[in-house]
Amino acid sequence: MMEAHLLIRPKAIEDITAHAFFIAEDSSAEAERFMTDVEASFRLLAETPGIGSPRAFPSPHLEGLRIWPIRNHAKDLIFYIPRRDDVDIIRVLHSARDLLTLLGRWG
Repeated sequence: MMEAHLLIRPKAIEDITAHAFFIAEDSSAEAERFMTDVEASFRLLAETPGIGSPRAFPSPHLEGLRIWPIRNHAKDLIFYIPRRDDVDIIRVLHSARDLLTLLGRWG
């Protein structure tokens, strides 16, 4: 099977960057590990996009949404929609956040 192309939305990039900077306040090495784990998790989703847990949200633009935890960071979740030839990474959020509100602003 061919690896899917990753489409990483700007909000997802902002999420990852903000979280890495937050982690770096305590440990730059841990922030680097976080980024490595994000990349590994994205590669896994590109190889097997159906592995995440499906989630239903009331917004039609989130139809088909799946959730997958970042490797070694179980509370940091990747919200994505697998499509025919790509994986659309919508957001990367900590599970304690107001997910419904934040996912409404995914573009």
